[in-house]
Amino acid sequence: MKLSKVSVPYNALRDIFSLLVLAVFSSDFSLEAFDVGFLALGSVVFLGIVLVSLVWEYVVWRRYDYYFEEDSLRITHGVFRRDEREIPYRRIQNVSIEKNILQRILGIGKVDFETAGGSSTEASLKYVSVDRAGEVQRKIRELKNGDESGGEDESDRDLVFELSDRDLVAYSFLSLNSRVALGVLAGFGVLSSIGGAVLNRFSIAPVVLFSVLGLVFVSGVWLLNAASNFVQYYGFKLWRERDTLEFERGLLNRSEGSIPVEKVQGVSIEENFLKRQLDYATMKIETAGLSNEQEVKSNEVAVPLAKRGTVLEFGKRLEEFEDFEIKSISSRARRRYVLRYGIGLGIVFLIGLGINSFISFNYWLMFGLVPLILVAAHLKWVNKGYEMQDDYFISVNGFWNRRSSVTPYYRVQNLIQTETVFQRRWSLSTLTLDTAGSLIMNDSRATELDVDEASVLREEVFEKFKKALEARNSV
Repeated sequence: MKLSKVSVPYNALRDIFSLLVLAVFSSDFSLEAFDVGFLALGSVVFLGIVLVSLVWEYVVWRRYDYYFEEDSLRITHGVFRRDEREIPYRRIQNVSIEKNILQRILGIGKVDFETAGGSSTEASLKYVSVDRAGEVQRKIRELKNGDESGGEDESDRDLVFELSDRDLVAYSFLSLNSRVALGVLAGFGVLSSIGGAVLNRFSIAPVVLFSVLGLVFVSGVWLLNAASNFVQYYGFKLWRERDTLEFERGLLNRSEGSIPVEKVQGVSIEENFLKRQLDYATMKIETAGLSNEQEVKSNEVAVPLAKRGTVLEFGKRLEEFEDFEIKSISSRARRRYVLRYGIGLGIVFLIGLGINSFISFNYWLMFGLVPLILVAAHLKWVNKGYEMQDDYFISVNGFWNRRSSVTPYYRVQNLIQTETVFQRRWSLSTLTLDTAGSLIMNDSRATELDVDEASVLREEVFEKFKKALEARNSV
C-alpha cells in the first residue's frame, strides 16, 4: 500500500520552507543587493530547489510501501538504502493520528505506531489520506483482536465522555500547562530586566513597580496557559469500543488515539486547589510501557475536566474500585513538617539579617508567618493517606495538586519500602507500589507511615497481589 500522493508536494513544501528559514537567518541581506540580476538568479535557484525537492519526494514516495501481513505490519522504504521493518500487531500499544491545520485542509494525516517499551514512536506513515488513516487504525485493532472480518460495528462504539464548551473554558483556566510553566521561569528574568530599566529612568517605588509588573506578567501567563489548553483540548471526545478507549481532541492540530484497556496500569484523579473549590477533577490513565515521549504526546488524559462525582463514576466503570476514605498517616509526620517549615523560616530570617546590613528591611515581620507554618504542616499532613480495598490500593498525596492514585494489585511490579535520612530520625517510612507505568503511578505510594506499619502493609499488599494474580490466571 502507498502513502497519499498529496504527501509529495506537502513534504516538498515543508523542505523548501525549512531551507528558506535557514537562508534568511544565516545570511546578511541588504536592499542594495536586490537588483534585477540578483532577483533573476535567485528565481532560477529557487525554481531549481523546488524541482529537485519535488523529484526527491516523489522518489521517496515511490520507494515507500506498507503491508498488513498475517502477524505483523511490514514497512519498506529507502532510496539509496532499502530498509524493511516488521512490527508485530501484539506489540502495538497505540495507533495515533495527527493532523495540523494545513494537513486537515489537504485531507491528509500522520499515523504513528507506538509499541510497549519503545523509547520513541516505532514507525510513522507520513502521510496518508484521512479516510485511509482511520482504516489503518481500525485494521490494526481488528488484527490485534483476531477479527479479520474487516468490518466495524458502529453499535459497539459508545461515546463515554464529551467535554462541554463550559467545562472546556473552565479547564483552560483551572489547569496549568507544564510548557507554559517553563515559560514562567524564563519570564522572571525578563521581568527583572524591565523593572531595572524603569527604575533607572523613573522615580517609582520598587514595591509598587514590581507589584504592577508581576500582576501584568501573571495575568498574561494565565491567559496564555488558558489559550494553550483551549486549543489542545477543543472538541475532546472519548469513546469505548470493545476493549479499547479512543479519543480525539484539538482545534488547530487534531489528534486521534487509542488506549487498550488491558494495558491500563491504573487511574489517577487530580484536583488542584482551584478545581477543588469548584468541585471539579481530572482523570488520567497510564498504560504499560509507553515511553515518556509517547505519554506526553497522548497526555494520558481520559477526562480533562468534570464534576468530581462524574469523574469517580467513570473511573469506577473503568477499574471497578469502590468509594474510598483515606486512612491518615502517622501524627509524627505533622510534627516533622512543622520542624521542616520552621527550619526554612529560620533560614529566611538569617537571610533577612544579612539584607538588613545593606538596605532597610523589617525582618521581624517574618515572625508573623509562624502561625502559617502550623497551618501548612497540618494541610500537608491531612492530604496524605491510603486505603486498601479488596482489589485496589488507593493512595492520596498533595495539597496544591491532590492526586488520588488507584492501582490494581495484579499490576504491581515491585513493592519498595524506603526511609530517608530525615524519616529515620522520626521512625517513618514510605511504601511505593511500582507498576509497568512510569509517570503517574510513581505517585501510588503511602508516605510517612510508622516503620512497623509500613512493613505490615507491604506484606498485606504482597498477599493481595498473589491472590489477584492467581485469580486472573485461573480465568
